[in-house]
Amino acid sequence: MTIDEKIAKARREKRLTQEELADRLGVSRQAVSKWESGAALPETDKLARLSGLLGVSCDYLLCDDAEEEQENASGRPKQEAEAAGQTLMEEKDARCLHRRRPLTGGGVAVVAILVVAGALLALLSAIMLFTVQDNIELYAPTFIILFFVGCALVLIGVIVKLFLNK
Repeated sequence: MTIDEKIAKARREKRLTQEELADRLGVSRQAVSKWESGAALPETDKLARLSGLLGVSCDYLLCDDAEEEQENASGRPKQEAEAAGQTLMEEKDARCLHRRRPLTGGGVAVVAILVVAGALLALLSAIMLFTVQDNIELYAPTFIILFFVGCALVLIGVIVKLFLNK
């Protein structure tokens, strides 16, 4: 089954009209119609919300070989999970949002230290380079190296933020 067929099937199983599903997702009915006809694909953020509303995993929607029987994170069938009081949002969190999480306190601290230290080092070396008039030939290489090390720290901080945020 393709993603468009899976969306249509899951929507019908939940006894939702295209308009009701669109209202819950904050999109137009035409958008849902395009998803179900295969004319368009839902955006990533819509896909995560869609899977939660339809009670299916993101993997089920996206993968051709995903099993039809949806299980929750604890391995129980969907009906048992709902009977146990788990909400569709908990199901969605367990299935889809594990791929992208915000930085934790430690990650934020590492990024902040790298960026601030790098910026200060680059700024300080640039200021010192332009203010030292005596023996500039002697100090220039040191200040230039410090400037590039500072820029590298800022760049590393940005790269760390991008990788830790995924």
